Amino acid sequence: MGFVLIKPYPPRTPLLEGAGNVPWSGWFSDLRTAINLLITGNREGIGNPNGQLVGDVGDTFRRRDGGVGSSFYVKESDPGLASGWVAK
Repeated sequence: MGFVLIKPYPPRTPLLEGAGNVPWSGWFSDLRTAINLLITGNREGIGNPNGQLVGDVGDTFRRRDGGVGSSFYVKESDPGLASGWVAK
């Protein structure tokens, strides 16, 4: 399994400023994605994972900006490489 980088929140940004605090929600989203990856191999993000995301066969990727036929990917080949993701 690959490594996941969790972006720190910007300096001097209150963590719980309210529902509209974008830095907090972005940090929480990254943390949720990292935990999900470590536990299940499931990932989510924006863009096509091919050429961008290393994974093991059987891992899944939910594309938040995808459309019909390009919102869910399964890693079917090339373990340890950033290829082999097939849209379902």
